[in-house]
Amino acid sequence: MAPKKSRWESIDTNHLKEQGYGFTSGSAVCAALCASLQQLWKLPQSSFVHISTPQDVDLHIEVFKHESDGASYSKDAWFYVLKDAGEDFDITDGAQFCGLACYKEDLSEAELMKLSPPLQLEGIAGLKLELYAYEGIGIVLEPGLKLALGLPAINPGPQEMIVRMVSACKDRLDETQKNALKNKTLALIASVPQGKELAKKTFNSRLGIVGGISILGTTGFVRPMSNEAWIEAIYLELDHRLAQSKDILLTFGSSGETQMMRHFNISEKHSVQMSNYVGKAYDYAVQKGAQNILIAGHPGKLIKLAAGIMNTHSHEADARKEILISHLALKGAPLSILQKISQFTTMQAAISLIAQSEYRGIWEELAEKISELLVLRAEKLYGLTPRIACVFISKDEGVLGYSKQTDDIVERLKEN
Repeated sequence: MAPKKSRWESIDTNHLKEQGYGFTSGSAVCAALCASLQQLWKLPQSSFVHISTPQDVDLHIEVFKHESDGASYSKDAWFYVLKDAGEDFDITDGAQFCGLACYKEDLSEAELMKLSPPLQLEGIAGLKLELYAYEGIGIVLEPGLKLALGLPAINPGPQEMIVRMVSACKDRLDETQKNALKNKTLALIASVPQGKELAKKTFNSRLGIVGGISILGTTGFVRPMSNEAWIEAIYLELDHRLAQSKDILLTFGSSGETQMMRHFNISEKHSVQMSNYVGKAYDYAVQKGAQNILIAGHPGKLIKLAAGIMNTHSHEADARKEILISHLALKGAPLSILQKISQFTTMQAAISLIAQSEYRGIWEELAEKISELLVLRAEKLYGLTPRIACVFISKDEGVLGYSKQTDDIVERLKEN
């Protein structure tokens, strides 16, 4: 019985596995395809394969031969890897990533009809390479990503890894074997049996990717507790939105997004959920040319930006009450209000107290402060000057306050 995850190790890289690293879905697919290709070309095989990542980190990953299940496509040539995401949160951790290498000429028309249109990879000395998706890998149906419409959602990083893997395997052949490959087309078929279900837990539907997950991985490995897959999904959605418009709404999640659409009638096509990764999302949007950015959310998270906190997870920083108290104090709020807020355990209690006081305008001032800080950040880091607006919004109280540029940017975000 196969283990829950493939064993693996990095070579000459300070023992990445022992440090909590994992490997990406791109590495998993590449390893499975490598095992199948080695069998096709009758190269020596073992339970581990060697692949090289885009950052020249060599990985040895355990592979398993797929048991016959009555499916077509050279049943004995399928191999799979059980992904190990390390200590990173990843919905594909433990999922099966399958690969099959065969010659396109050996596939029947019926078999080809079951595959996606191919990604044309860089050929190697007369050998053509085509990368297909079988099941569980999404197809790109909307513009804005780094992939052509109608093709599998397999990013450039994994494509590069696969080309390098094929080249390394080919180098192990003798000259007679190499010459026999000229003018042939190598079909590389990737599959993720659980992919369609896993995709329901991702942003893929918002990106115009249907039918499965995306095969990601710019480095080939995943840093521990970095949530790299999550952040990369945010970048993909930003690419998708910014390809259609340079006006963006950033919210912390579906609740804030829904409230902004309800209160301001903003089009969903402009919206990106950034989770806690404000700095990552904002910086990426600025660098990719966003011209008008509206950031909105509940004070419990959004207020942290007024102190320059760009990751709003409580494990990173939690100075909500202190930020609010300091700004109220500067407005001359009495000690009694400041002391009450300092004793509250939730931001909601502070919101309710302020709503009954003469300091309700604090939210407008904080929104303006955040907008100014974000403009300065863009200027200092990137020499760019996007227009920024900020909205404090609560599920119970609705809109609490917003900065000066909000009305104009909202009008842009209403456009379809």
